[in-house]
Amino acid sequence: MGNLWSRSSPSKKEFPADFETPPSILTNPFILFRSGSMFLDEDDDLAHEFYVEELQSGKKPRLRRVSQRRLRPQGKVRYPYPRINCDLPVVMYQT
Repeated sequence: MGNLWSRSSPSKKEFPADFETPPSILTNPFILFRSGSMFLDEDDDLAHEFYVEELQSGKKPRLRRVSQRRLRPQGKVRYPYPRINCDLPVVMYQT
């Protein structure tokens, strides 16, 4: 594993050339986004599931679930406030 600190960084700290930091320490401790669990249909309506009402002659109307091939996933959703990453290998405390 090579040196993870670049010489061009604006940091004032000077580290020895053989100093190595695990990559997990260099990550952001906050989670800002989550993956959405809902879908968008062709009208840009947002829901977990979509149903279509089928009318059959002489029978009661029936609801049929729309296949996911016709839906788009919601994508990333921003949290209203940041969460702390549970995989952060640092102990945090307040004095």
